[in-house]
Amino acid sequence: DMIYAKDREGRLLYANPTTARVLGRPVEELIGRSEADWAREAAQAEAIAAADRRVLSGRAQEIVEEPFT
Repeated sequence: DMIYAKDREGRLLYANPTTARVLGRPVEELIGRSEADWAREAAQAEAIAAADRRVLSGRAQEIVEEPFT
């Protein structure tokens, strides 16, 4: 399973080896960077950021699936 933690600006604070493998980059290249830096497509980065904003708004719980292609 991918396990990671982000700050409120979407920068990765922690990423496990599975996260690095799925994203195709070493952990060292992911820490401190947001999906805008590592997503393969701008639309994918925006979808992830939008889901983060909804979750952080605290209005409701939701299950978020983020496809990584």
